[in-house]
Amino acid sequence: MGTKNESVCSTHCMKCDHGKNYDEDDLVPESCPVCGEHKEFTILHLDSLQS
Repeated sequence: MGTKNESVCSTHCMKCDHGKNYDEDDLVPESCPVCGEHKEFTILHLDSLQS
């Protein structure tokens, strides 16, 4: 049994407030999968926060 990967991306939609964490092997959407918003959809790369 393999170990679970740490989340590498986190997303949040300002329009519908949907958010989700994504693992290394996940396909991160460019727009919100719930409401389809693109402009207010934020993708945060968590590895960029580590020093």
